[in-house]
Amino acid sequence: MAAMGEREAEDTEHVRRLLQALGTAHDAPRPTPPPAPDVHVGLADGRLLAIELTTIHPDAGHGSSSALRAQEQLKAEKAAGRPYSIWVPTTSAEAIKLAVRDKTKKAAGYKTEPGAELWLLLNGSLAKPGAVAATFMFPALLDLTALRTQTHDVLSASRFEAAYLQLGLGRGLYEWKRDSNWQVRIEPQMFDEGRQMLDYLRGTPFLTMVVGR
Repeated sequence: MAAMGEREAEDTEHVRRLLQALGTAHDAPRPTPPPAPDVHVGLADGRLLAIELTTIHPDAGHGSSSALRAQEQLKAEKAAGRPYSIWVPTTSAEAIKLAVRDKTKKAAGYKTEPGAELWLLLNGSLAKPGAVAATFMFPALLDLTALRTQTHDVLSASRFEAAYLQLGLGRGLYEWKRDSNWQVRIEPQMFDEGRQMLDYLRGTPFLTMVVGR
């Protein structure tokens, strides 16, 4: 089997962390090329999941890439181990809504393996140099009411059987199901984020975020 690329390795690791957080025994996640969803993974109970992943960039608008992500990557490179600061958005509801709508449209053309159950995994607050600020989501400002209002009907009309919003820093997890809408599955650890950031980014540029907008 060919070695996985960086993106594939990250996707399978995100899926592994999700299933670990859910307490679900599973086989090794397998990256799958388009038009299949990003990852397929077999569960110990015999089910097969096809999981599509996307990263939430709070500054990204409809059809646009994240200018903040590009800016942060340049800052991290120029910092060369020194602290740097960057303004980050404080809200993410609009970016989540747009990502969900985009993925539900694409899901109509996904080719899953026979019997696979389709899930959507949204990732935020990545513990990754050059991406921490650009993907950072403030749990205290995550509006579940808006999330439910703006995405439940869209997800219910899609092929997705479940959707998750996973935060790398803080290890929060939010879950959507057709019969329960969005719920907090694992409460983010708000006061542990600084220590986790240092653990994840040990030996890499330390990031000082300046809150804005």
